[in-house]
Amino acid sequence: MPKPETQPPAKRPPLTLDEVTRRASAVALKHQNHQPTLIAEGSKKTIITQVIPLGETAERRRYQLFITGLALARSAEVGVLAQAFFISEAWMSESPDFNWPDLTPAQDPKRKEVLLISQLKVLTHEPAATILEMVRNSEGQLIELKALPSDDEVEQQVESPLLNAFIHGFLEGMIGTIKPS
Repeated sequence: MPKPETQPPAKRPPLTLDEVTRRASAVALKHQNHQPTLIAEGSKKTIITQVIPLGETAERRRYQLFITGLALARSAEVGVLAQAFFISEAWMSESPDFNWPDLTPAQDPKRKEVLLISQLKVLTHEPAATILEMVRNSEGQLIELKALPSDDEVEQQVESPLLNAFIHGFLEGMIGTIKPS
């Protein structure tokens, strides 16, 4: 009697920014917030990790993501990194006349609470991002996530220093030029 042929498991298609945005939105609505989250998709598997607590300064946050990338590469769990996503809450200020605000977004009384989902593809170094306004009711409950209008010029200027730091750390871990202490 011939043995039945076994097929390797079907390879999942790569994650898309739309899919990650849908899932992040569902998490935020269910839990009323979204912890800073990194998704690393590679040739072996996809890893999702929360970055808690996220550093107080931009420099500290970049360092955290660099070290996360370094450690993940050395673990060899992901394989060859294809792309990464970073999800976090943030404050956003708007300036209709394009003047630089006097206050930081966190201090701006007209600020918006947003959920930022950024993506960076490793091979093409192609960045993308989605920004959703977090709408809360009078009791402070998150009731809706609204896509903010996008501008083609702005979309072409997307940068993600945290994902850049993660990918640099990952590449450093793959190359191995930094010796573990």
